[in-house]
Amino acid sequence: MGINVKKIIPRIPPLPSIRDIINMYNIKALRQLSQNFLLDRNLNDKIVKCCGKINGYEICEIGPGPGNISRSLLKKGIEKLILIEKDTRFLPSLQMLKEAVPTPIEIISGDVLSFDMSNLFNENERKSWDDDYPKIQLIGNLPFNISTPLIIKWMQAISEQYAYLLNCSYNKI
Repeated sequence: MGINVKKIIPRIPPLPSIRDIINMYNIKALRQLSQNFLLDRNLNDKIVKCCGKINGYEICEIGPGPGNISRSLLKKGIEKLILIEKDTRFLPSLQMLKEAVPTPIEIISGDVLSFDMSNLFNENERKSWDDDYPKIQLIGNLPFNISTPLIIKWMQAISEQYAYLLNCSYNKI
């Protein structure tokens, strides 16, 4: 008879608010990056709630900015948080968050459009095409100017992977 041990979700210690971080570092939204800052914690929590059950998942957040959605994700008991941020002005606030919580956080400074995500997640979560979904999710309050190219890039990669698998199947016949 096994013991059902529920994972304890860590509480985020008191940190400066996102508004305070933006003021502290004198950060202004950049129009060329289509930035906007969602300062309402309830709205961020609602966005994360739309992800469904993510407890125990590895999450990659694209464009976390100062970390507003990141904080909501961490309250859900995720396994690991990977942050890909192009704007280096946000790295100090993301580093502060990383140092404040026990959940592993990996901060990647770069452009997600040119980033190779093939080795981003735990190798144990790799699944074959017909297996159940892995316990990973991608999330982001994507700027409109990269959302379409990014989705097209990912769909093309999925299509190429599927075509490769079909080709392998036909070659075995």
